[in-house]
Amino acid sequence: MFQNLLSKNRKKELTVEYALRVLNMTLFFFILGIGVGVIALFPSYIHVKGEIEQKEREYSDRQTEVEANKKLSEELEYHQYMTYVLKDMLEQKKFTNIFKEVTDLRPERVTIIGFSYNRKENRMTLEGVAKTRDLVAPFARTLEESEYFELVPIPISDLAKNTDLPFTLDMQMAKE
Repeated sequence: MFQNLLSKNRKKELTVEYALRVLNMTLFFFILGIGVGVIALFPSYIHVKGEIEQKEREYSDRQTEVEANKKLSEELEYHQYMTYVLKDMLEQKKFTNIFKEVTDLRPERVTIIGFSYNRKENRMTLEGVAKTRDLVAPFARTLEESEYFELVPIPISDLAKNTDLPFTLDMQMAKE
């Protein structure tokens, strides 16, 4: 076979030099690979960054919409509350008008002692005292002819006495 004519020191130097060259080439290709990888990933980085910015803008827009919807929701709650209050005030005004009508239609010698109003059943109960029995029936008929009442029955048991007659009228309110 072949015989090596190099000295041991020279062989050692060449081996070290060869190892350094291999290391340099490995390092060169490693750095080149990293560089190529960075260059290859750069468009993806730009694309992802653009998508993140777009999503942040969409999120910001949604936040603005949510805040606007929250304001609308608060306004809606306020208007619902005001509707409830105004409806209640209308009911109170209506009841005030009804009671004024009852007192205006009341004959002179009839005294109203008390009343109650059942909004659920749409009924009003009126308690009073009439000087004579003859005043109760016409008062009930006059109330029944009013726009506020549909039915005003007169309990026969209330007509037992002739004078200072206590009576109770359980009246059905007219539908609106």
